[in-house]
Amino acid sequence: MKPFSYSSPEWKAARALALRRALFRCKCCGRSVAGFKRSRVDHIVTVRDNPALALVASNLRVLCVECDAARHAEKGHRNIPRQTIGLDGYPE
Repeated sequence: MKPFSYSSPEWKAARALALRRALFRCKCCGRSVAGFKRSRVDHIVTVRDNPALALVASNLRVLCVECDAARHAEKGHRNIPRQTIGLDGYPE
């Protein structure tokens, strides 16, 4: 398995899918993340903890810049609930 890269075509495709699946809305607050530099696609299980999940759709969630910053500021920053994904790949 090749190393994960945020500049890879595979990551860009997974990120775009996550944004479309979330309808360009933050999972935490519901704010629109459409627009340049307004969205963060976050790994629920970090790439460092499990590189095999780096491109898995159910391990990705969309956050706005503010919620992502708040998540990183907290010590136990994994407290945003995991999003349930249906068999069609969209949130339930």
